[in-house]
Amino acid sequence: MRLEQLSYIVAAADAASISKAARHLHVSQPCISQAILALEDELGINIFIRSRKGIFPTEQGEIVLERAREIISKVGELCFLEQDDGSKVTGKLFLGTIPTLNHSLLSRTLPHIKVRFPKLEIYISENSSDVLKEQVLDGEVDLALVGLPPLCPIDGQLEAISITKSSIMACVGKSSPLASRTSISLRELVQYPIISTSPTVIRELSRYGSPQHFFHCRNMEASKIAISEGFAIGFYTALALKFDPYIKYNLIVPLRIEEPLELAFYILRRRADTSSVNRCVLEELRNQFANIGKLLHSVEWPDSDKPQGVSGDDGGCLEQLKNQK
Repeated sequence: MRLEQLSYIVAAADAASISKAARHLHVSQPCISQAILALEDELGINIFIRSRKGIFPTEQGEIVLERAREIISKVGELCFLEQDDGSKVTGKLFLGTIPTLNHSLLSRTLPHIKVRFPKLEIYISENSSDVLKEQVLDGEVDLALVGLPPLCPIDGQLEAISITKSSIMACVGKSSPLASRTSISLRELVQYPIISTSPTVIRELSRYGSPQHFFHCRNMEASKIAISEGFAIGFYTALALKFDPYIKYNLIVPLRIEEPLELAFYILRRRADTSSVNRCVLEELRNQFANIGKLLHSVEWPDSDKPQGVSGDDGGCLEQLKNQK
């Protein structure tokens, strides 16, 4: 019996498929099939039931899998202790993230990660939460930072480590007639052009009408330029706006949404992932996020600094677009 065999049966059980497990572990399908058969012969039991719909644990297989998970977890703890010296950690880490967390938490965390693990090659990619979940399941990224509605169900093959929560705010340009306000309702917001790719925002706005998309764009900089110029309303979490230069220099004004919208942020990983490198980085990410999260949450927008908008002929772009309906 080898640790590799235990890793293979756990991956196969989590994926309910030998082919999917092979993709996750970056090995051939026959390699996993042979390992499972060899372990079944050694134990004298059938660990899985094979069918056209996939593979499923037998009653005895469930017991074996439970013990296998315990062993893998303990071995992972030992590997973590062995690699407590970050300079010994080598390899590649593929880290996926949503833009919100990339610009708020991750950008402030990566320098610390690199100091902790100087020999580790880190590859960062941005995408939506839905795409990132699939990429983790398919083994394209090792860890993913995502934002999901609270209590959103998560695939059983994934482990979700909670980071924090944050409210979603509506953002308008400083010259907008709305900039003097502190809050706005969804019923009002749906009347204006918006820039948003958030399924949560679109779903909630749709309760009050058909959202008017000024344009569809995942580029945060391009979106914020359009918002600051007063052409559309954007939506960002309070977490993402804490140190945002557009907020700092009063180019964009955040408004509280009267019907509270919130996102919960997580680190996603495959439950079948036994990489000690990924485990080391995950623990360091959690520690760094905890420290930086305290700093971010301590930053407030004083009422005296609340932008009050600009009056005159240069304002009212949103109002003009609204009236063109």
